[in-house]
Amino acid sequence: MQNDVCKWVTLLVLQIFLLRVIGCVVWDIGYNDPLFMDVFISNFAE
Repeated sequence: MQNDVCKWVTLLVLQIFLLRVIGCVVWDIGYNDPLFMDVFISNFAE
C-alpha cells in the first residue's frame, strides 16, 4: 500500500511538471500565434 501511494505521488508530480513545461511551450507559441491558442483552448475545453 505504501508503495502505491509513493508511486501515485511521483506520477502526480511528474504530470504537474510535464503540464507546466508543455504549458510554457504552448503559451510561447500561442503568444506569437493567437489563432493557434484559440484552437488549442477550444480543443482542450471540450
